[in-house]
Amino acid sequence: MNKTLYRLAYRNIIKYKKHYIFVSLIILFISIFYSTYTIVQTSYFQVNRLWNEQEYGSWYFYGQIAEPEKFDKVAYHYEEDNGFQYTYLYLQGVNEDGYNVAYADKEFNELCKVDLIEGHFPSHKNEIVVSQELLNEEKYQLGNTVQMMTTLLEMQEYKIVGVVHNSQENYFADIYTNINSKYERVTLFCDRSLSIESGEEFYSHIPIKLLYNDQGQVDVNKYGYDHSMYMLKYLEAQFDLAVLLQLLVITSLVLIAFASASLKQRSHEFALLRGLGMTSKQLMLMNLYEYAICVFLSIVLGTLMALFVSYGIMFVIKYFKDIFIIIISPLQLCINAAVVLICIIMTLLYPISKSSRHAMSGTFDSYRFQYIQIRYRRLHYQNKWRLAWRELKVNKKIHILFIVALCFHTSFILMNMMAQNYNNQKKDITYIGLDKTKKLSILTDYHFHSLELNNIYYTHSKSEVDIVYKDTEAYVDDVYTCDDDLLKKSRIEGRFPMNDYEILIHNNPQLYLTYNNGYHEILDIQLSIGDSFQLNGQDVTVVGIVQPAEILKYNDPVDGLFNFERYYLSTYTGIYVTPSLYQTINGVYEQDYIDIYYQTEKEKNIMISQILNQYPELLNNIEDKNSIEIYSGSNARSFAESSIHSYVLYASMSICIFLCYFINKNEMFNRRNDYALCQLIGMTKRDLLNKQIAKGIIIFVLVISIQTFFVIMECTYLENWTIPYMEFIILSLFVFVICLLIYVTPLYFVLKHKPLDNLRKID
Repeated sequence: MNKTLYRLAYRNIIKYKKHYIFVSLIILFISIFYSTYTIVQTSYFQVNRLWNEQEYGSWYFYGQIAEPEKFDKVAYHYEEDNGFQYTYLYLQGVNEDGYNVAYADKEFNELCKVDLIEGHFPSHKNEIVVSQELLNEEKYQLGNTVQMMTTLLEMQEYKIVGVVHNSQENYFADIYTNINSKYERVTLFCDRSLSIESGEEFYSHIPIKLLYNDQGQVDVNKYGYDHSMYMLKYLEAQFDLAVLLQLLVITSLVLIAFASASLKQRSHEFALLRGLGMTSKQLMLMNLYEYAICVFLSIVLGTLMALFVSYGIMFVIKYFKDIFIIIISPLQLCINAAVVLICIIMTLLYPISKSSRHAMSGTFDSYRFQYIQIRYRRLHYQNKWRLAWRELKVNKKIHILFIVALCFHTSFILMNMMAQNYNNQKKDITYIGLDKTKKLSILTDYHFHSLELNNIYYTHSKSEVDIVYKDTEAYVDDVYTCDDDLLKKSRIEGRFPMNDYEILIHNNPQLYLTYNNGYHEILDIQLSIGDSFQLNGQDVTVVGIVQPAEILKYNDPVDGLFNFERYYLSTYTGIYVTPSLYQTINGVYEQDYIDIYYQTEKEKNIMISQILNQYPELLNNIEDKNSIEIYSGSNARSFAESSIHSYVLYASMSICIFLCYFINKNEMFNRRNDYALCQLIGMTKRDLLNKQIAKGIIIFVLVISIQTFFVIMECTYLENWTIPYMEFIILSLFVFVICLLIYVTPLYFVLKHKPLDNLRKID
């Protein structure tokens, strides 16, 4: 029986070839577009990525890091199949002319694309290389000797031995030295985003100071790419899914409307087949075979054609980027084709099953006037609006398709415009925010008892202290002891130590294993209250967790300036023990800190002046932990546009408008006898034209109402009611013109064939 159904399906494809050619062209276009988009997107991403890395470097994320040597121990956590690249830029201050001075190694030059143009990199302490911009501004020449000093480097002569080209401005230094022992800050550059929580790197708990752009967003390499493979695969899958869903929704609506209209024309044929003994299931299978053959051949042909189209597109891109890459995954193409095939077949099941089940329902009844169903003597009670509305309700599937297609595209286009305008808005509002605390941190073992300083606290630390936790031998990075006042002013979860064997912890100190080859491994252990272990051979118990005491202050805006001031007593990540226990602990390194808290810049300057007057040798040991960041520009966070790009929406909307016009025109031709009956009962061509115009206006009002609703929802989401009125009006006028064209233009072709003269009586 299946063989017979296949033959009937093949015969019907030949018989209704115009319809199936149109369906095949739609599916062919969808298949070509989606497969080409997938190939070109993946290939162009790699082309653009390679080109950007050649021009601007392969780094993506950067931030100021406190302890680079500690980060080196945990960097392996970010390694994937493609490795993990990172490097440091050691900032050495600003010279008297305002140029940034730094030390960088070979890895930095490679990762950040700082290329040597002329000469060589410095090999001695008195040699420097300068950027090409500085060379042009100061009119230097290779081999010149210049005098220079910074806050860290003493005044001396340096010889220019090379010229480098910085791939980007504002990120790198103007002068590079060969002095790696003196630096005031370290900037970390790496090829992917790091795990950062509360301003600290997740694995090592090292403070990382993020830098921000004018919009208040974390600044990254705008030409770079996050090299995490998981992020890359996620973004690719997200874009592919968005495009696939859009295509399937539009294709499904078009095919349902078009297949329903086509199958309805064949109702007499289906009724005869049922009368000859064909069951509803067999009739449904026959129709399904017809569409399945066309869909399968169209998808296969479209997938093959997409290979040539993609090759041509990438070949054209080669002339602009001078790089040719095309990535074709046969498995991915097969999966894409299978997904499209299954979705389209499932979409067609509804109209096919419905037409098969109702094949015998009223097929041979007498003809009924479907639109107005009135008598001539009651015509004066009707008007064009009621006639238009009744006609829209009779063929609601086609008109609902048109409304959905227009609303979908216009709403997303407007929302993209609103998000773009919102992100581009510039307001004269400045934000000042404090990241952690306001204090001077001084690395020294001095005591400032002779200085009248308030809020001063002494902290002592020992590094890499042995620890035995549940029979596991490891070491902890830092063990501290500090003034009791500092801990008592902090919030303690649990209780304060009463004996030497009782300790406190702060911010989950990490435990490390060390292997013979120097490799370090972080243990997945989180210390908590009540845990007992051996610290440097002595049994200790955790009795509390240190929580910094925080004071948050907010000042109302004055002259467009928002002040967010937050200061609190902060402690370092590690284990805190009593002074007597601290004296018995052995560590690899030992350091002493003095932390002096302040609230105003004036207070800070007085403190620094008092310290340097008595201890001038501490000039380079004072670090200001006041991390005030000033952002000027956008007054709020940015919002991304929808995952469907505007150019895709414009192309898709053009196709949908053409399809809706074609379907509506075909439906009006199929019902030309209704228009003939309208003329028969007295309606003029002008009356028919007014009725079609009324239909277009009704559809326009519905589309604009739904579109306005989506605009209001977007404004609510953005918390900004700046509506792009001009774009909204232009888009509304465009929708109005489209509505009139779709409903008025087909009437001309229907009346051109004089339906009243060709009216046929249907029994």
